[in-house]
Amino acid sequence: MRTETLTTVFTDIKGYTAATSAQTHQENARMLRRIERLIAPVVRAYNGRVIKSIGDAYMIVFRSPTEAVRCATAVQDRLHQYNTNTRADQGIHIRISINVGEVRVHRGDVFGEPVNIAARIEAVTPADEIYFSHAVYLTMNRSDIALERVGEYEFKGIPELVTVYRVKRYAHTQAEEGAPPPSDGTQAAGLPFGGTQLDHWRKMRWLRRAYVTAWGLAVAGMLGAGYLRYRPRADYGSVVAAAKAAVEQGRAVDVLGLAGQIPVEATEERALIRRYRRAAVSALLETQRYDTAAVEIDALLREDGRDAEALLLRGVLRAKRGGSLKEALEDVQQALKLQPRLGDRDDVVDLVVAGYGEGATRRLADGLVADVLGQRAVPALKRTLGEGGGEREARNSMAARLQRLGAGEDIDWVPLAIDDLRSTSCKTRKAAISRLVGAGDERAVGPLLKLGEAKGCGASQAAKAAESILKK
Repeated sequence: MRTETLTTVFTDIKGYTAATSAQTHQENARMLRRIERLIAPVVRAYNGRVIKSIGDAYMIVFRSPTEAVRCATAVQDRLHQYNTNTRADQGIHIRISINVGEVRVHRGDVFGEPVNIAARIEAVTPADEIYFSHAVYLTMNRSDIALERVGEYEFKGIPELVTVYRVKRYAHTQAEEGAPPPSDGTQAAGLPFGGTQLDHWRKMRWLRRAYVTAWGLAVAGMLGAGYLRYRPRADYGSVVAAAKAAVEQGRAVDVLGLAGQIPVEATEERALIRRYRRAAVSALLETQRYDTAAVEIDALLREDGRDAEALLLRGVLRAKRGGSLKEALEDVQQALKLQPRLGDRDDVVDLVVAGYGEGATRRLADGLVADVLGQRAVPALKRTLGEGGGEREARNSMAARLQRLGAGEDIDWVPLAIDDLRSTSCKTRKAAISRLVGAGDERAVGPLLKLGEAKGCGASQAAKAAESILKK
């Protein structure tokens, strides 16, 4: 694995998940093709290389930070022109984030902290904006691009504060008042970033088109149109096969790199490789490579927000990272609604049962056991209850659920009832006293006498219960 200093760019579409949820597969495919036609030619003109194209999102690298920023302004200006000439509900609004640094390059993919920082910056970038790091600011040519500082951000997994800048929108309209626009038409007042880089791309496009046309005719003459049509699908099929082999050999990161080689229009192959991408994420979670797993899970869900296994993986990730258990269980709940068979997995059952341990998630966990998991949760509930840990309310909830599932015959109710004697609820105390009297177990005598001496709610009943047990 070699290292190289590259500029990493992330793009992401505002509202993509919400839009795709209301689309058919054909409408979504058409939208993705439209996005690629708008963005990909500009990226190529500025010598960018697409590393991954996952749904609406692109991960691109450039050798020059200046070229990356110029390309970003051209892309945003082109999308602005597209949006002004189409219906509002079909507009495309993207956010672009940029960082530069030494990355690891392996099998067509790039990794490292500079990539993670670029991804973190993307998360705080508003739609239609271009945000970038202080490293880009220091290394790029700033002479012809208006920039301004946004502020400092603290990103998870990044030990230092990251200073973020942005390319100023409509800076060309803030020049000296009354100054006429350039006569060569390179700056258009209606474009957010002035149109200079977009104009440069247009000039280069004609040269590129002439070259591509000539080359295409030559290749078509030599190989035939049929071969050109079907060759890509065979190539992508080999990529899917390579991803399968990588999963079997435990090379999770290689799977993600291979997935990035399949373009958005190869919908069949992209659907096939999703299972290997999810398997790769599971392997990353097992080896605690949480940052890489998080990036790929986000990509899977941007591509298909109803991917049950991806939702489940996000829940597992949140739990493993020590995040919100409530959010983790909500992901699991959504996943199980889409695919109840996922409840057969041991890690899902363990995660749900862990929800009994917190008051904020206890009802949600119990509902999942009652409505989805059923008997599959019995071994985990018994094991957790037998370990004796957790709050009294958690143990009681698990015991009650086991009884409703017809699996309460092995439960030792005496310790649970003794715990209930400490409850602040008078009703709970009295119910516990009745249960202890019925059990007649001498382990309850001491706690009952202690409650009887306290002179509080249930004190007299507790004293009588202790005497009744001793007489047996």
